[in-house]
Amino acid sequence: MTPRPRRSMAAPVARRSRATGARSSRAAWTYATRLAGLGPLVLAVLLTGCNSALESEPQPQAGAAHAAESADAAGGLKRSRAPRSAGSLTMLSEVVGRGAPVDEATCLALDVDLEVADEHTPVPSPSADGPLIVARDDQRLIVGLRTGIEGMAVDGRRSMLIPPALAYGNAGWGNGLVGPNDTLRADISVLWAGRRPSWTWPDLRRAARAGGGALDLVTGSGAPFSAGATGMVMIDAVDLDAESIEGSMWDGCNARALDLASNDLASWFVDNLEGLRPGGTRLVLQPDHASGDHGVDAWVVTLAMTRD
Repeated sequence: MTPRPRRSMAAPVARRSRATGARSSRAAWTYATRLAGLGPLVLAVLLTGCNSALESEPQPQAGAAHAAESADAAGGLKRSRAPRSAGSLTMLSEVVGRGAPVDEATCLALDVDLEVADEHTPVPSPSADGPLIVARDDQRLIVGLRTGIEGMAVDGRRSMLIPPALAYGNAGWGNGLVGPNDTLRADISVLWAGRRPSWTWPDLRRAARAGGGALDLVTGSGAPFSAGATGMVMIDAVDLDAESIEGSMWDGCNARALDLASNDLASWFVDNLEGLRPGGTRLVLQPDHASGDHGVDAWVVTLAMTRD
């Protein structure tokens, strides 16, 4: 492969000037952190940083929430004859997922509904505007949720009671919305569980030598990504010449939504992402005619999931 001249980073996204029609390029990583679609992720409901009472509470034994109950033949929710305890949690019901396991994932997409159990008072959901994207061991989550998702898999659902010792303790939360020593009910669905794709620089160089603007590194499954759908993506922005990762969404699980119909996306980037299937990873190369800054010339894009 003939070494390409060191070029500045060209964004796979670009804004078209209304006056001139020209595209102004910007860094892929910078743009990716601003993508619209799923909206900002609200973690405040589940954060423990301001609840010092929790820091001294005993945590449940490892693996305590691994017990699972099979869904019935119709795939419905099968309720235990009596609530069972998983450590200090009380498991009410479960549908066992058959997808990727949570315990092996780097990042997760969850749908979480919370309410104060005794009063059935809804607690503002952190996933009301889209999936809650977190690291598997995200310390900002209350202990009951970190423990409660152990042993789950994609498409799985659990309903459980979280005691105050594993939630907001005697401090409560939200100006009395969650009172001191309140027990919470949590309904959790696992939408996606992904691991950072494994690749090497020789892998990427071989893919670049293969020609074309893009090449699949991992083949996904399900409906192909196309205009009209919103895709949740994880991106590594790389400099192939310097063998350097210039920015990664996997660090901190900063997934973002991508709409292929957006006018903010460069046409060559859209063309090279169409057809990617959920769970798939594709190397997208910057074309020679593009220009930008920061030396990035390729993007390793993983499509986590799509929604209409």
